[in-house]
Amino acid sequence: MTKKRSFIRFLKTYAVFWLFAIAVSVLFLEIVVGFLLVPERREYATEHGASDYSSTVFFGTAMFYGIFNFFGALIFHLKRFRPKRMGLLSLIAGFILEFSRVLQGGIQESEGSGAIWVQGWYNLNLSGETIMGTLISAAYWFVAWAGPTYIIYKFLSKGLEST
Repeated sequence: MTKKRSFIRFLKTYAVFWLFAIAVSVLFLEIVVGFLLVPERREYATEHGASDYSSTVFFGTAMFYGIFNFFGALIFHLKRFRPKRMGLLSLIAGFILEFSRVLQGGIQESEGSGAIWVQGWYNLNLSGETIMGTLISAAYWFVAWAGPTYIIYKFLSKGLEST
């Protein structure tokens, strides 16, 4: 495969990873579900307006996933791992990010911030909240790279191979 064709194939792969992140992780999970389940987000939306809340969450999360999924797309492009393995790699990378952000004081501990379950592990306080937070976060991170990989294998693999 020529370098140009390989680069175009990578760009198509990255587009699938990024669009999946925008559709599922950003629009659905962060904006809709986050608004419904996290009281701080509802307070922010009430105080600053729904459009400010949506644009702040959208652009911040989209930038994060633009970077995070670049690495996922690059790994997939180079190794062609199956969805399960890509999901596990995403889960490991996501947990490293979660634990390092809290360890460095990047997240303030509050309800719904994601920091409570991580702090539970640091303090060895294995409560129901710690376990549920871990399971929810695991599902969230697993889907980040497993979803686009599944879509590529299921629906787009022939189109990507032709470039």
